[in-house]
Amino acid sequence: MTSTGLPAKNEPGNEEAREPVGDEILYIAPNDAAKLWGPRVYRMDGMTFLFNDGQFINHYYHFAAELLLGVWRTYSSYDEDISATGETSLPAPKRMWFLHQSVDEWRDNPRFNPTLMYALFPRTALFYPEDFKDLAKQTLSGKPKAFVLDRAILVDRSAAFRGEWTAPTARTVASAMHVGTTSSWWWEPVRRAALRYAGVPESVIARNLEGLGAVDPAQLNNYEIDITEPVAPQETYKDVVTYISRQNSRRRLTQESHDELVAALEDRAAKLGWELVIVEAEKMSKEEQLALAGRTTILVGVHGNGLTHLLWMPSTPRSAVIEMFYKGGFARDYQWTAHALGIRHFGVQHDYTFTSPDLPPVDYPEGFQGNSITVVGKVVADLIEDRLTGKI
Repeated sequence: MTSTGLPAKNEPGNEEAREPVGDEILYIAPNDAAKLWGPRVYRMDGMTFLFNDGQFINHYYHFAAELLLGVWRTYSSYDEDISATGETSLPAPKRMWFLHQSVDEWRDNPRFNPTLMYALFPRTALFYPEDFKDLAKQTLSGKPKAFVLDRAILVDRSAAFRGEWTAPTARTVASAMHVGTTSSWWWEPVRRAALRYAGVPESVIARNLEGLGAVDPAQLNNYEIDITEPVAPQETYKDVVTYISRQNSRRRLTQESHDELVAALEDRAAKLGWELVIVEAEKMSKEEQLALAGRTTILVGVHGNGLTHLLWMPSTPRSAVIEMFYKGGFARDYQWTAHALGIRHFGVQHDYTFTSPDLPPVDYPEGFQGNSITVVGKVVADLIEDRLTGKI
C-alpha cells in the first residue's frame, strides 16, 4: 500500500529502490501508544489526503485526471448517495499533504493545478515536507507527544502498480475505481464546483442529467457504456463541438491536415447545425477553458494536455472525445479517463478509427511526439455526425 516515494525511472535498481523497507508505516497498539505519549496526543480532525507520489504531480493531466480523480473516487465510497446534481454529505478534506513536493513543485507551468485547488477546495490547508519535519521536531520537544490524523487517504503511484487494475491499464486511478461502492454521480460534486468557479450557468452544468453518471467499474471495458436510462430527457440546445488546436505547440497536425480538418468541420457544422468552436487553449483564461469544456458535447484534439478538459464535460449519450494520433501510435491516458467518466472515446490514426473494446496496442513510434501528425478531415467529421445522430 506504500512505497519510498522515489520517482520511477527506467534504470537498474530503481524498482527495488521504490519498494518499502519497513519504516514507512509502523503499527502500534493503543496500550503501547499510551505508554509512549500518555495524554499528549493531539488530534488533527477531518479528512487528510496524503500524496506520496514522487513524480508527475506538476502536470495538469496527472494532477487532475490521476491524483484528484483517484483520491476523490476513493473518498466518494463514504457516500453512496451522491446525487445527480452533485449533492453529497462529504465535507471537503481538511488538508492535503504533499509528502515529496515543496510549495512550488506541485504547480504546473500554466498554473492549472492551483486554479483547480482554489476552485474545488478553497478552505483546504496545504501541507508540505517541511511541515512534516516541523511536526516531527515537535514530537521530540519536551515530553514525547504525537499528532493523530482522524482519517486519511494515502495516494501512492508506485504502490498502485502492484495492484491488478493499474498494471494492465497503466492508469494509477484504475485501482481507485474499485474501492468500495459509490454513486454513479460520484464525480459531479467536483465537476460542478469547477464549472461554478468558472461562472458557468446552472442550466449548462445540468446537461449531465441527460447522461448516466460515471461508469461502473465493471463496465469499463464494455463497448456498451450506455447502460441505464438518463435522469432527464435531451434538451434542445445546440450541440457544441470543440476542436483544441495545437498548431502553436509541440505535437501537432501538419498545416495541411489542420486546414483540411477545419474545412471539414466548418462544412459539416453549417449543414447539420451544431456549434463549432476552434481554440488554442493557451490563449484563453483558465476560467474560459473550464467554461467551454462544461458546454462541450464532443471534444476533438491531438493527443495532449488539453484533452484533460474532458473531466469537466457533461457525460451524455452524445458526448465523445475524438483523439488524433500519429500513424501507429496510441496511448490510453484519455481513452481510459473518458470511458471511466461515461464519455465515449474514439481514436483516429490518419484515416483509421477505433473505439473500445477494439483498441490497438499502446505504442509510441518515432513521430508520436512530433509535428507531422496527419488526419483525414472527413473521417473526423463523419465520426462527429454519426455520434450526434446516435449511429455510434
